[in-house]
Amino acid sequence: EIPRVTGVQTCALPICVGRAMVKPGARWRYLDRWSDLNTWANQEPPVDDDLVQLPSGQSVLLDVDTPRLLAVIVEGVLVWDDTRDLEMKATYIWVKGGTFEIGTEDKPFMHRATITLYGNKYEAIRLPVVGAKCLAVSNTQFTIRASGDGASEEGNIGTLDIHGAPRLKVWTRLQGTVYPGATVIVVQDDVDWKPGEEIMITATKASHKHVDGNGGVGAPPVDFQNERRFVASVGLDMRTVTLTAGLEFKHRSTSYTRPDGDFIDLSAEVALLSRNVRIQGDEMSELDSWGGHTMEIGR
Repeated sequence: EIPRVTGVQTCALPICVGRAMVKPGARWRYLDRWSDLNTWANQEPPVDDDLVQLPSGQSVLLDVDTPRLLAVIVEGVLVWDDTRDLEMKATYIWVKGGTFEIGTEDKPFMHRATITLYGNKYEAIRLPVVGAKCLAVSNTQFTIRASGDGASEEGNIGTLDIHGAPRLKVWTRLQGTVYPGATVIVVQDDVDWKPGEEIMITATKASHKHVDGNGGVGAPPVDFQNERRFVASVGLDMRTVTLTAGLEFKHRSTSYTRPDGDFIDLSAEVALLSRNVRIQGDEMSELDSWGGHTMEIGR
């Protein structure tokens, strides 16, 4: 079955030039809403398994969740609307000389943005270079960039611009050793972590199975003592973190000073895993050991 190809037609409304009171320094741009029927050729919005192409010269505002698409090819501009939570679902997302924008450095995206990449490990068709289940960025002509002086790029260079909500600290260390059963940890830096967000505490002891190779040379570790937990609350000191469940292992906070005086902090690391912008594989990713991936081509 050949998927229906959905294109974007020219701007539905004529652009009129006149006089208006504009605040100095104000910037604006014209965007066609994804949800508007007039945005789409023959007023046919995308449905499941469609291939969507945003051509050069067209700018679209993603203001609704997408169906599960076969592919989204961005040669123009696609901007995510930061007035609500959004999700895009596709097997292939290819920014081919265009711009794919989820927030900017000056104005980060503050709602939840989720990109879910679909694909079966044994059935998905792998495109040249980028494969499948991918978010890829390339120039218009999809050529590998030459290196050295005088190198040139064919066509427009694709832009992937993703800026999620700024966070105070996403990676820190334990202030003190914690023991099995502990539901409270203290970290070394101020954090703004919120209830329900997920964190990870690294192991400070090598597992027996990892050291022994788990019964075979080169066998992967299967019982590292890294732990993932959810935040229940953060104290007023912004360093005391209460967890929703107790820890299973001991995690040390210690340090070492080298003979030359260099201080080395060996304390367990604590990382915030939750983000308001997520690029993830579908629900089969862990079962297949085949997740989604991003790729930049031509750099």
